[in-house]
Amino acid sequence: MSRSVLATSCRWCIGDGWLIKVWQDPWVMDNIEFKLSTPLVDGFEEMRVYELWLPGRKEWNVTLLQQLFCEDDGKAILSLPLAMHEEEDRLIRHYEKKGCYLVRSGYRVAVHEVLQLEVNRDVCSWSKIWTLKILPRVKAFM
Repeated sequence: MSRSVLATSCRWCIGDGWLIKVWQDPWVMDNIEFKLSTPLVDGFEEMRVYELWLPGRKEWNVTLLQQLFCEDDGKAILSLPLAMHEEEDRLIRHYEKKGCYLVRSGYRVAVHEVLQLEVNRDVCSWSKIWTLKILPRVKAFM
């Protein structure tokens, strides 16, 4: 469980763009999994983020983005800030302001995952809960 908690709440913060694989790594912020929704384009399997920039400049190549990605992914990529000074790409915790792992946020993500599993496993269980003969104020806590 702990590995999946870390994996689902981490994403790459763009630095020099050399470490982030465009199609495999979590780096796009508009998606829940931080990954692209556009299907993989043949011949670009190993593409890195820096290859999406204009040659010799740290600026998105809008023409290339329009050719490779669906409109939503293109907009999400264009909205990502690029660091102006040279720094390496780094993996950060998306749900924390400073990007560091905290037990508190790990716990929140784990609880959310467990609740999602429970809801997906037995959708009708909630209807059973609401039909129980208990005080309304007790139901409010569920």
